[in-house]
Amino acid sequence: MKMMTLTEQELLEGLDAHTAHADELADLVEVEVDLEVEEEGSHE
Repeated sequence: MKMMTLTEQELLEGLDAHTAHADELADLVEVEVDLEVEEEGSHE
């Protein structure tokens, strides 16, 4: 299998102010991060 080498121009193709951002965080699901969620009002 031949490796495809992309140029910088090809990598940047199609990127703009809306598609280039990596600062948007996904909503985490409790099961994915294995955290225990403390119920409201149950402080020890």
